[in-house]
Amino acid sequence: MKVKIRKSRLEDSRRIAHVHRRSIRGVCSNSYSQKIIDAWSGGTSAAGVRRAIKNPEVNNVIAIVDGVICGVAASVKNRIWLLYLHPSWIGKGIGEKLLQRLESDMRKKGIRKITLESSLNALNFYLRNGYQKVKKKTLTFRDGTRVPCVEMTKTI
Repeated sequence: MKVKIRKSRLEDSRRIAHVHRRSIRGVCSNSYSQKIIDAWSGGTSAAGVRRAIKNPEVNNVIAIVDGVICGVAASVKNRIWLLYLHPSWIGKGIGEKLLQRLESDMRKKGIRKITLESSLNALNFYLRNGYQKVKKKTLTFRDGTRVPCVEMTKTI
């Protein structure tokens, strides 16, 4: 299986939003209530993805296998903003490839300490990839939905 990691393009927006929603609904549902999943996945749209791709502060990348977008990731400055895989691609090393790309891009910019907020279901993934827990915290969505997560960091 050949995985291609490349910068996201505006024409990818609809497919990126689809992967993002499917990941939340298919992977995160093991760790969060249906109310949280609905609020979380409902906030993802192609228009929002296009805004992120157009933002020069955001490093948006995707993973492609056989022409299919199977994973998405983004970072802002020293922070990993998101990393999602379509559920059918979990466990195939694609998440690690996306994470390594973001870390490499940050390293090239002189960044040495990365931060992120991990979902509960992704915690072991980040621990396996050298991240350390800082503290438990709660994110609050615009609609007021509160989402437990773990702040993490890694020195590169």
